[in-house]
Amino acid sequence: MSSSRNPSETAALDGGLDKPRRVITIRAVLLAMLLTFLAALIGSYHDGSLGLTVSVTGQNYVTPLVLALLLVFVLAINALLHRIYRPLALRGGELALALALSLMAAPLPRFLVQEQVSTIGRTTAMLDGEETAISYVHQKANLYGVLRDTEAEAASADGENENENVDKNEKVYRGLLPLADSKEFHFGVLPDSRTGESWESGRLRGPWRMDIPWGVWVKPLLYWAPLTGVFLVFCVSFGYLVYRQWAHRELVRFPLAELAADMIRKRDDRPWPDVFYMGSFWIGLLLMVIIFSMAGIHAHLPKMVEVKTKAAFYALAKNFPFLNDSYEGYSLLRPWVFFTIVAVAYLLPAEISFTAWFMWPIMVGCTYFYFTQTGSRWNNQDNTMLLSGAWWAMALLIMYTGRWYYWGVLKTALGLRADGIDAQSTRIARVFLLALILLVAMLVVYGLPLDMAVVWIAILSVWFLVMCRLVAEMGIPWTPLAQTGPLSLMLRALGATGLGAKVYSLVTIFKSMLIPTKGSVLLLAAPAVANAAHVEYRLTGRQSSLKVIAPFLIVVLIVSAGLIIYMGYNTEGPHNDMHYYRTANMHAQGIHGLLQKVGRANSAAQIEASIRGLNADGTPVRGLFHTHWGSVKSDEGFWTRFSVGFVLVLVVGLLRLKMPRFPFHPLPLVVLGTWLMSRYWWSFLIGWAIKSLILRIGGSRLFERCRPFFTGMIAGQALVLLGWVIVNIVCFMGNDFRFEREWWLFFKDIFSG
Repeated sequence: MSSSRNPSETAALDGGLDKPRRVITIRAVLLAMLLTFLAALIGSYHDGSLGLTVSVTGQNYVTPLVLALLLVFVLAINALLHRIYRPLALRGGELALALALSLMAAPLPRFLVQEQVSTIGRTTAMLDGEETAISYVHQKANLYGVLRDTEAEAASADGENENENVDKNEKVYRGLLPLADSKEFHFGVLPDSRTGESWESGRLRGPWRMDIPWGVWVKPLLYWAPLTGVFLVFCVSFGYLVYRQWAHRELVRFPLAELAADMIRKRDDRPWPDVFYMGSFWIGLLLMVIIFSMAGIHAHLPKMVEVKTKAAFYALAKNFPFLNDSYEGYSLLRPWVFFTIVAVAYLLPAEISFTAWFMWPIMVGCTYFYFTQTGSRWNNQDNTMLLSGAWWAMALLIMYTGRWYYWGVLKTALGLRADGIDAQSTRIARVFLLALILLVAMLVVYGLPLDMAVVWIAILSVWFLVMCRLVAEMGIPWTPLAQTGPLSLMLRALGATGLGAKVYSLVTIFKSMLIPTKGSVLLLAAPAVANAAHVEYRLTGRQSSLKVIAPFLIVVLIVSAGLIIYMGYNTEGPHNDMHYYRTANMHAQGIHGLLQKVGRANSAAQIEASIRGLNADGTPVRGLFHTHWGSVKSDEGFWTRFSVGFVLVLVVGLLRLKMPRFPFHPLPLVVLGTWLMSRYWWSFLIGWAIKSLILRIGGSRLFERCRPFFTGMIAGQALVLLGWVIVNIVCFMGNDFRFEREWWLFFKDIFSG
């Protein structure tokens, strides 16, 4: 139902001229860089330096922080420049480029780089950990090269250790991050280390330490740099490639991108974006500011009145076996309202928002029927197996719908002729194919068997494809990533024995270093790129960011690594978000647990042999291929539940293709039964009801007139988030460096719960 403009119309609005103006300027790129690093630093300081034990701004709030910072710039600085001397103010196209680049790059400092830097420091510091099993596993399956050592090298290290009484840990970590420097990064040290003092939990004191041992970080970071670079090229080209099919041929809505574009679309003769001149926008913005400002004040001062956006009537469930014995039945008694989802649902096609809320109580009823027939409750593991099939069916539907484009672009990428494929799509496809081949090769170089590297990339591609579609068509920015991730599917389909300890160890490392599985979908590079590409195209009619994305991301990666290392040495470590200690710890425990499950943890030699990929007798495995295919043992009931999810989504999707008026859509089914939808289904219901009522009363004209109100809601929430993060930091610094956990709890009510 959203209005659309062709590129010439957008360009005319952007520049005030028939000929579009240049949008790639130094100041636009610098603004994007500033937005990216400010969001990362504010989020990292808020979560990492205030003594919090969980990620607050990191998981679901990076993108809103970027948007809020840009709004502050547009409202204050750019408008002032426009008043003083108009040529100094950034034009609409420049703002579009800055927003697109920052949306693509914002996840990198907060997750990709921070995961790698923090895991490197944490893993090395764990070598002298109290838990012998975890310490031992990390000695044998560390992140920097032991998995690539040959049997001869291991024997040589053992021999030297016995003959010369040399600490084997130093042999295992030869030439890599020294233990002392790792511990200082992980735990934090005072600027004057000679005092022998240490940081107090949750406190930060100056002056900050400046003698950072940069040299010792170079080698472990360079070890991962090739894989990181190839992976980013793969993600960026993937995002651009699917975007061009969905936006230009299938006319997918991209509701999140539309809302972001509405906030900054402006004519050059105006100091502020067009939406700022609409009263309904300010009503929506002020409503959110009032509601969540009161919630923030209430968190600091309990006497302040609070506007509730959540309610729960769990006590009623005791009287209804239906609610007790069904899966997520209590969610029917939890009317939570998330205004972001209400706004997104307003922009969505009716069949998507209708399916999103209507199928939830249907799902609850079906799980109760399952209980009455089997006597066992439907649980989270059952639901995850079903969703695995749903995701693969959805990927098949996406590929089927765009089959002519994907086949055509593949042909042109290989030098063959195909009609209707533009030159830019061909270039992107060639970059994607090259990155795909290099990524498989890199995984093999890092120790993964060739066939398992192909399997992992195939599952990852399906995962990315559906994630991108969730953002593009359904507007879901936050998805339970871990439930449907590649490693989860591999474990359930192949089993622990089929996967093997070495493959499990390596895939876990790749997951930890490359793919955040907690928080926003927009923290994944591919969905972020696809969404940001639409923001830019809606505002400028072009994809100018393609020309500068590579050097821009390289600078972001390098500077981010330096900032995170610097912050690590100047903040107390193991109990804050800066160091992500849980990732490395879970990795170690997971490997050790898998070894126990496989049955190869009876002796140290067998643990080492299993992780190194050796045979049971210690002889090296020959060849590039996985050796555990004969031991594949899927989880009980996996393929049955997988098939049910696959068939359900496939049937609904085919009916949707054959009957355009069919009331259900397959996409919401891929998140059916997740904890996220248990919170969101009420909001989809409210958004769908509001849209239906407005269309019935005033038709499309009233719908468009009300649209700025929902844009204002998104802008208001983003500004409140930024404001209260700053308030928390100020209160923290003025409160003898003590931070109360209750001060950030209301953040969960703003976006994701």
